[in-house]
Amino acid sequence: MTALDREDALIALLHQRLGGGRQGDEGIGDDGCRLRSDDGSVVVLDTMVEGVHFRSDWSTWSDIGWKLLATNVSDLYAMGAQPRVFLLSLSLPQSFSWSAIEGLVEGLEAGVAAWGPLALVGGDTTGSPGPVVLSATIVGAQQGQALWSRSRAIAGASLYLDGPVGWAAAGLAVLRGERCGGSQAAPFVRAHQRPDVRTPAWGVDAHACIDVSDGLARDAWRLARASGTHLYMEGSLPGEDALLSCFGEEEGARVALEGWQWHGGDDYVRLWAAPAPVPGASRIGWVERGPAGVSYRRSAQEPWRPVPERGWTHFGARAGGGAL
Repeated sequence: MTALDREDALIALLHQRLGGGRQGDEGIGDDGCRLRSDDGSVVVLDTMVEGVHFRSDWSTWSDIGWKLLATNVSDLYAMGAQPRVFLLSLSLPQSFSWSAIEGLVEGLEAGVAAWGPLALVGGDTTGSPGPVVLSATIVGAQQGQALWSRSRAIAGASLYLDGPVGWAAAGLAVLRGERCGGSQAAPFVRAHQRPDVRTPAWGVDAHACIDVSDGLARDAWRLARASGTHLYMEGSLPGEDALLSCFGEEEGARVALEGWQWHGGDDYVRLWAAPAPVPGASRIGWVERGPAGVSYRRSAQEPWRPVPERGWTHFGARAGGGAL
């Protein structure tokens, strides 16, 4: 069993054994859970572990606090919901300094200001004998008639990305010393440290949506499988020109760039299936009837090639660079 299969098998086991009494309309398998309630509440949860998702010698604690909220907000946006309140869990070693705590709170405060109105309503603090572990649960409110989900893509829809992909993985490669890029690399390092999560246009007529933070390829496969469709993507992906401008002269740049964009992850960007243009997003392909899969070609003159289902998994080696 591969690392990717093992993670999917774990989720399937949890769904089978514990998901029968769920209260959500969607349940396990989406970016969040849409509750059966009159106010259209949506709940998401994300956890960050030191040494896996962040390193304090590469990011400030303010950046880390910001990113903790960003991971959740992107999932909420993929479900068509606006953040409202959140719960915070902090597991900190005894050596964690007060200045680090203040930095963490500063980053959380900046995120609240950016994506609010958003208020802390509870949580838990514990000691940790090992790494810092941070977790946030955010409850959001569905905006209008938005019912975005990865399972609703239909044949005939176009595919859109609402931001660049591959930037965070490129920035991580710079931090690791695998790439140089010089001063031009600053936006990519920033994408890893303090990602920008764009607020969607709430009135967009979309069928399906998914956050691609585990890598475009892996999350596109998830959308295709959940909706029983085949996704066809054509042309360059958003963000490629900037990556080529920075890294294009380095040895092996083209291969690295393709890996970052398709499999790197850590991009808090949404992939949409919609019948009409999504404001602020780039069209990258279209949806056809199954079998489930993802295919890509750079131009109409090239043959289609299957996109492998690779990306970030917590039970094996990194596939493109998303986490550490």
